[in-house]
Amino acid sequence: MASMRRMGSGIVRRDRSSRVNAGHKKVGTMSALEKRLQLIAAWCAPFARVADIGAGSGRLSRALAEQGHAVIATEVRPEGLAHLMAGLKESTTLPRITAMMGNGLDPIRDRAVDVVVVAGMGPATIFRILEQYADLPLSPPVIIQPAQGLWHVHRLLASSFWEITRAGLVADGGRLYGTWQLRRGNVRREADARRLVVPCEFRSEAWYCRLLSERLAWLQSLSRHRGYPPGLDAQVNWVAMAWRDAGCSDST
Repeated sequence: MASMRRMGSGIVRRDRSSRVNAGHKKVGTMSALEKRLQLIAAWCAPFARVADIGAGSGRLSRALAEQGHAVIATEVRPEGLAHLMAGLKESTTLPRITAMMGNGLDPIRDRAVDVVVVAGMGPATIFRILEQYADLPLSPPVIIQPAQGLWHVHRLLASSFWEITRAGLVADGGRLYGTWQLRRGNVRREADARRLVVPCEFRSEAWYCRLLSERLAWLQSLSRHRGYPPGLDAQVNWVAMAWRDAGCSDST
């Protein structure tokens, strides 16, 4: 199927509000980030204290610190921490970044943070980290952005204790990345079959039609093979219906 777009769609909006010191913001650092990291940084704007779990080379942490955030950047292994420290050593904002080693959320168990970022990992790793959330002192919101497995993450969230307070899509390097801001609920949600299949949390996003189009093409390719999974026809119908309901059209 040809790529598809939503008719009259707009650009993904980013929250411009901030309670951090605007005088520290440096546009150059933000513009150097990949678009997917720019989206996370924009969502962090209202939060003064950010935990960047699995910070890698620290590029997002540096950008956040230059916007005025206090950042805890973590890595799980000594070699990862060394790589992180090497990435941070030339930063002029190093005093606002605390680098720590530890598994998942362990480094911030006794530290107050306003938001937790878990990005650049697979779904299984992200959800293992989320299992530690109950040990945090202030129940901060969590922003997740998997490196792959967008549809799998949607299914896991649809039947979980996690409530989605914000969802966004961003195109970066020829791929779509899903981003969710979550809060922990008290009751496990149970989704029906259609809700598990269709990620309606992205309905207002400019890239929603492309997301549905790519999924529909993949499902249809599976249906051309013998022994395709049971329920596949229903999934094709639900995704196709969501595409029509969203006002999508074939690109020319």
